[in-house]
Amino acid sequence: MTLKRAFLHALEWRLIASTIDFVVVYTMTGKIVFSLGIAGVSNAIRTIVHAFWVKCRATKGDGS
Repeated sequence: MTLKRAFLHALEWRLIASTIDFVVVYTMTGKIVFSLGIAGVSNAIRTIVHAFWVKCRATKGDGS
């Protein structure tokens, strides 16, 4: 798996996860801007980590 493909795979998942993050934070705080901020930061960090994790696993031949 190329790094580009791993990154795109990560973005797909992050769209779902960011929506969940936003809904949970908004439900707890009632603040839209704060909720978007938390979801955005979480999205950026987890997308980068996930893309490199998938690439690392594919490089090692794990494949799962």
